[in-house]
Amino acid sequence: MLRRFPTLAAALAALALAAPAAAQPAQPAPPVPLPGPEASAGPASPLRDQALNARGVRLVVSLYDRQVWLMDGRIALYTAPVAVGKEVVMEYEGRVWDFTTPRGIRRVLGKERNPMWTAPDWHYVELAAMQGWKLVWLQGGERVPLAEGGYVTTRGGRVGRVAPDGTWHPVERGDEAVFGDTLFAPPPGSANRTMPGILGAYKLDTGSGIYLHGTPELASVGRPATHGCLRLLDGDLEYLYRHVSVGTPIYIY
Repeated sequence: MLRRFPTLAAALAALALAAPAAAQPAQPAPPVPLPGPEASAGPASPLRDQALNARGVRLVVSLYDRQVWLMDGRIALYTAPVAVGKEVVMEYEGRVWDFTTPRGIRRVLGKERNPMWTAPDWHYVELAAMQGWKLVWLQGGERVPLAEGGYVTTRGGRVGRVAPDGTWHPVERGDEAVFGDTLFAPPPGSANRTMPGILGAYKLDTGSGIYLHGTPELASVGRPATHGCLRLLDGDLEYLYRHVSVGTPIYIY
């Protein structure tokens, strides 16, 4: 049926009344509060209370829960599982290494993308013990004869083998210098002491060799598996890397 309107204004008014109501935009759901350190099942401690009551942005790590929280005041902004120190003490020729994550208050002293790991002495001691290898501490320029002929030495900061015919066979970075049943620990400062990929894609340095870093050993996250550092999955570590500034305090209890 055709309806007639006396004026254009009346026609527009009628069309407006007939039009369906505009859809209202959906309201975002309120954020779900994250469980923070107060939900920990671990034992209470003065350091835990201090971490809970501190002000400002900070990282809080529970070694008992193997969890890290990014906190702002009493609000947990982000939480992730971490691997913590395996609490093993290793001794070798009068030297002692304690693989426990130290408790206390630290700070983020630096951040790094695609970090290289510099293998400490304990790495070679532990690896040789696990594999049943002999261990030789190679000195720069030293020549160590091999039973099969030739010798192991360093050239240009690289460890390698000189074959009986005089050809040079350097050990690739990231590989161990193992010849026969002997592990040759590279000299400090040599290229073979630095290894790519071990620390994942990001590193937050807290000093004294204690890092928050990634790992290719994904199954270790959430377990007591490290030599004192805190390992995270790369996605969690990337979040912290982007949102935590140098100087941020870290409470480890």
